[in-house]
Amino acid sequence: TDFDVVYDGTATRVRSGLTGVEQATNSCIALAMLRAAGPAYQTSVSEAAVTLPTVRLRGRFERVGNLIFDVAHNPASMQALARTLKSVDPPRPLVAVLGVLKDKDWRAMIEILAGVADHIILTAPSSAPLNRSWDVREAVAFAGSLDCSASLESDVDVAIARGLAIAETVVITGSFHTVGDGLKSLGLMSSP
Repeated sequence: TDFDVVYDGTATRVRSGLTGVEQATNSCIALAMLRAAGPAYQTSVSEAAVTLPTVRLRGRFERVGNLIFDVAHNPASMQALARTLKSVDPPRPLVAVLGVLKDKDWRAMIEILAGVADHIILTAPSSAPLNRSWDVREAVAFAGSLDCSASLESDVDVAIARGLAIAETVVITGSFHTVGDGLKSLGLMSSP
């Protein structure tokens, strides 16, 4: 993501290694916080312009081939993911593998995702605590009430495989658990 930073009256074009307009905002906030923290923490924009392109954050619009992993786990972060998907415009069809914890506003998250995904595969991450696991069947019924193309697959790894079989792009999202389970199942992250 490329953006302009005005720092000490000078405008500088900066690139972040993270994708999305929200990441430009986050980078500017980080620079402002470093400045507010005092001289020991301040950095120049030219230093930031060198280091920001190397920044990576696991599970934040992380692209691995035709997979996108994003830990969006509430409506605000799902909106950010939706905006980023619209701006990046990955190849279609786009399938989302969505696994959310029951204490989150999953209905709003499904509504948002339905606006950018061609199909949603609803799943339950196995690493989620049982007392926080959502009712995937209820979520499928809700998605159906929106006239949204959705299906159920209880295992994250099977949901991803199914997505890969029918889509050009698969987005794995909804919680840290869903993304973590997906990364582990594909051998992209080791277990702790």
